[in-house]
Amino acid sequence: MKYHSTRSRTDFVSGPEAIIAGLAPDGGLYVPERLPAVNWRTLPTTYRELARHILGLFFPEFSQSVLSRIIAGYNKFDSHEIVQLRDFDDYAFLELYHGPTASFKDMALSLLPGLLRESYRLTGRGETAFIMVATSGDTGSAALEGFAGQEGTEIMVLYPDGGVSEIQQLQMEAVCDSNAHVFAIAGNFDDAQRAVKQAFVNTDIRQLAAKRSKDLSSANSINIGRLVPQIVYYFYAYQQLVAARRIDEGAILDVSVPTGNFGDILAAIYAKAMGLPLGNIICASNTNKVLTDFFASGRYDSRREFAKTISPSMDILVSSNLERYLHLLCEGDSELIAGCYRSLAESGCFDWPLDFPSDLRSKHKTDPETTALIRDAFVKYQYLIDPHTAVAYGAAELATNYCLIVSTASPYKFSDAVLAAVECSDESGDSASSAGVGVIAAADLKAGKKAAGEKAGEKAGQSTLTVETTGLTAKIERLEKLTDTTAPHSIRSKLKDFKLAPTVLALEEILPTIEQCVDGCSVK
Repeated sequence: MKYHSTRSRTDFVSGPEAIIAGLAPDGGLYVPERLPAVNWRTLPTTYRELARHILGLFFPEFSQSVLSRIIAGYNKFDSHEIVQLRDFDDYAFLELYHGPTASFKDMALSLLPGLLRESYRLTGRGETAFIMVATSGDTGSAALEGFAGQEGTEIMVLYPDGGVSEIQQLQMEAVCDSNAHVFAIAGNFDDAQRAVKQAFVNTDIRQLAAKRSKDLSSANSINIGRLVPQIVYYFYAYQQLVAARRIDEGAILDVSVPTGNFGDILAAIYAKAMGLPLGNIICASNTNKVLTDFFASGRYDSRREFAKTISPSMDILVSSNLERYLHLLCEGDSELIAGCYRSLAESGCFDWPLDFPSDLRSKHKTDPETTALIRDAFVKYQYLIDPHTAVAYGAAELATNYCLIVSTASPYKFSDAVLAAVECSDESGDSASSAGVGVIAAADLKAGKKAAGEKAGEKAGQSTLTVETTGLTAKIERLEKLTDTTAPHSIRSKLKDFKLAPTVLALEEILPTIEQCVDGCSVK
């Protein structure tokens, strides 16, 4: 299996080389020369064996014993069941948050360090991997969990100041390993992602990295090594729903995926193209509905007001993995892709000339609607969901078959929003009925719950502050008591006071800071 850029078909590389590189030299994303065809009926049924099998299809250079070492990255998960499925009459929720940072990003980022390590071993390269990460919250903490303290790697994480939850910030800023560099930026996720992509093609930074024997790489889903492990859980979920008799063997399954950067939903699209019987694939967006508008109009336009929402991991206006999807749609027309993304870089928009398939559907939900949907799921199913999952739950109204809703994070990662929903304390001024569900009275909520299975202060530059988690602990304990559920250990372990030294970078400081870190200079 060879890989090439979405923007060119002239230079092919192996899977390990694509994993090490992260981004193609021309700024495009690596895609496989073909998607392997599989018969889902003959696949292994345990998650680890299934993951080993599918990774082997995309990266045949790795032996079975090497793949087993890579899959051992799942040993950090809280339970033996790497993913869990909660199925109800109308929908099933695919819980992908039982890893060390309580988000679906653990599903791939628990394996990426092993994939990268074995790629270096196979190619005989001795450079240090300098891993750059732009995050809206979950990718940063999951990448740090995987790479911090690992020999032969350095990791640099950029997150939007004020644009992540308290738990997400604690998970990132509490990392103190010498090979980890964590920075807030005075901007949003798109600013961070843009800077990472610019660093990959910046001549000075690339030359400096070569001089210091470092390879620039990424742990974002622009890296094909991040994307492939995500395909696995769609096959696994289908198998489990057949085994549970929620769907018949061979029946069509719809999927609703909350997405901002289009990686998680692209994995479902790839799984379908490989032979999994999926029907409608529903793209669920929040108020930053650039994808919803794109699929409705054919114009991708990032020139719009950026909204900070209660589903911050989806607060994205430039969706990187969309490029891979469009490459698939146009059957590999690299010139078309290069032209579209040149226009996006220069003007902030592009027009897509081809029709979208009817099985790709899209819906967005506002914050008031999201709050009402969290409350609705809790009362209707006695089931607690986070805001991102709630957006997908709302978008699942577009399903025409039994629908799998991808649950991307523990509700305890977003305790403010979830607590506000279940306490019926939405202060937005909008009626819950705007989400298409009835307003639920407090008495009804109390009846349903029994059945249920400081921001770090205003900062400028660098400052040392004590982050008191007393208030956060109180909120989590209140949520536990109210819903009769328990916060995962990965979150409870962060509920202690930390002395942090957060550094907030102005936008013009990001590239120089990346250069300093590549050079080995102390920045914090």
